[in-house]
Parts: sequence; C-alpha cells; structure tokens
Amino acid sequence: SAQLSKVGAMTGRLTFKEDQIAVSQVNVESSYNRIMNADMAKEQLEATKYSILQQTATTMLAQANMAPQGILSLFR
Repeated sequence: SAQLSKVGAMTGRLTFKEDQIAVSQVNVESSYNRIMNADMAKEQLEATKYSILQQTATTMLAQANMAPQGILSLFR
C-alpha cells in the first residue's frame, strides 16, 4: 500500500510537470510568432518606404528632364 501511494504521488507530480511544460511550450510559440510577425511588418514597411522613395526620384528626374525642353520651346 505504501508503494502504491508513492507511485500515485509520483504520477501526480509527473502529470503536473507535463502540464507545466505544455503551457511553457504554448507561451514560447506565441512569443516567437509575435517576434516574427513584428519583424515581417517592419520589413514590409521598409520595402514600401523605399518603393515610394524610388517612385519620387523617378518623377523628379522626369520633371527635371522636361524643364529644359519647356524653356527651349519658348524660343521657337
């Protein structure tokens, strides 16, 4: 009977530890996903920013190239 109570107590402790490990695993996975999603959002923001900068530079260059043609047309 004493042996059975020891086995029962050990089983209870092991079950408790198993539950703790499962909760810890869920918490780690949740934290990892938050970190990865935050990094992806940051990278998407950076890509959008550089795309806008490139489009702005292209537009400015096109306008700068047209300015001399406009001035020359005044002399015609």
